[in-house]
Amino acid sequence: MGTIAIAGYARRRKYVRKRIRWGAIGVVGLAVIAVVGLGVAAGNARNTARDGYLGLLDGLEYLQDGNVTDASQVLTQASEDLADAESTLDSPLTQMARFVPGVAQNRNVAVDVLADAAVAADSAATTLQFVNLDQLTVSNGVVDIGALAALEAPLSDLEETVSALSDTLNDAESDWLVAPLQSRLETGIRRADQAAHQARAIAAGARIGPALLGEDEPRRYLVAFVNNAEARGTGGLMGNW
Repeated sequence: MGTIAIAGYARRRKYVRKRIRWGAIGVVGLAVIAVVGLGVAAGNARNTARDGYLGLLDGLEYLQDGNVTDASQVLTQASEDLADAESTLDSPLTQMARFVPGVAQNRNVAVDVLADAAVAADSAATTLQFVNLDQLTVSNGVVDIGALAALEAPLSDLEETVSALSDTLNDAESDWLVAPLQSRLETGIRRADQAAHQARAIAAGARIGPALLGEDEPRRYLVAFVNNAEARGTGGLMGNW
């Protein structure tokens, strides 16, 4: 396309080439203005975006550790920071950048991820307010099945929220992203994928746990231990139970 454009430009009349030059200068000038506007907005949003990003990672880590209270508090603050950064980055200063190839992809990914991450963090923080893992107790060898069943709805909501965040981050990947943004996105994807996997596991536990523990009918289980000193196809010989 470049070869065709240059050949075509060289064969135009002088006044046409002049118009083309001024048009190109105008386009480049607008692109520079767009990039500068995006740079100013990015600078203004830098601190809140960084705080929100780190808060989101910390919140997901607390969530994986089962620290529900701290996870809820940290995610609430992260949601506010991410929303503030998204508002700044989506200001009129950056609208022209949406039409500059290469720059547009980075701007749009940043805005979309910040917005979706803010919503996900707020939703997760709200859901965690209804999750109290301390109520899961064992008294006289009996698990409180009612307490476990009560966690099914909030844990299912949490699973949906964290999985949606994981999907959003994975969908945001693009070959156009600059290295710093790509690096942070990859870290977020890795942490969100881990949290989503764990959220699915604990939601499934709350969903099927009561039945496994005898909510509907008595349950009896045989727990067997294998000794790998004598190899078998499954890893060892069952010598004790």
